[in-house]
Amino acid sequence: SDAVVQAIQALSAPGGAAGDAARPAMVRHTDALADAKRILGHIEATPDPTTPRVLGWALRKVMRTVFTGITVDEPGLERVRALAEAASKGGAPMLLLPSHRSYMDFLLLSYVFFAYNLPLPYIAAGEDFLGLAKASDLLRRSGAFFIKRSFRGDVLYSSVLRSYVQSLLMNSQTVEFFI
Repeated sequence: SDAVVQAIQALSAPGGAAGDAARPAMVRHTDALADAKRILGHIEATPDPTTPRVLGWALRKVMRTVFTGITVDEPGLERVRALAEAASKGGAPMLLLPSHRSYMDFLLLSYVFFAYNLPLPYIAAGEDFLGLAKASDLLRRSGAFFIKRSFRGDVLYSSVLRSYVQSLLMNSQTVEFFI
């Protein structure tokens, strides 16, 4: 988004938060900006309205053969719906922090949100999923954004990721990180 690009420009400006002291002297402002845009392109989700519907239909077929049923705490889900509606009207953004016990966790949570007509979350996924070619494209178009497992010491990467997540939250998007 424009806000992310503006933040990147501020961060990569000489003397900015990720300014010249944080980079080798040979790296120019334009190089840092190009690197930041490349990082953003690697990270960001590109959701479209059709892909989640197709995946929801396919996931429903799979779930019906794998599980005998899925129990949903409907009163709890109604509280989540109220929070999502408040967020869409300028309230506090919604951040989901489920525990990560298996890869089914993010599928089930997204499926329940889809089935109950709640806004699908943007999901932080490890960039190892990018090796799944077509699957990673479907995930990205369903709201997944891909992050490194570790980026300690990478000032530009952490600045771009922080700006991207802040942009999602400031635009009242639901964001999901697994802990």
